[in-house]
Amino acid sequence: MPVSVDEARRTTPDGVPTRRSRWGVFANREFRGIALAQVTSECGDQIAGLAVAYFVYTRSSNAFLTA
Repeated sequence: MPVSVDEARRTTPDGVPTRRSRWGVFANREFRGIALAQVTSECGDQIAGLAVAYFVYTRSSNAFLTA
């Protein structure tokens, strides 16, 4: 959604521009759940890749096949 100039220039009553924290998105419970699931999935993918490489190397003793 486009942001209007007025929305971009919002200020507090003191005249200080409002700032959003980069961690503000984690205030949303559903976003936290999705973010945690994504990080867990990526860690699992990396561990699975290492496990497959280890398995191939132990079975074949050939580094070329492992790569």
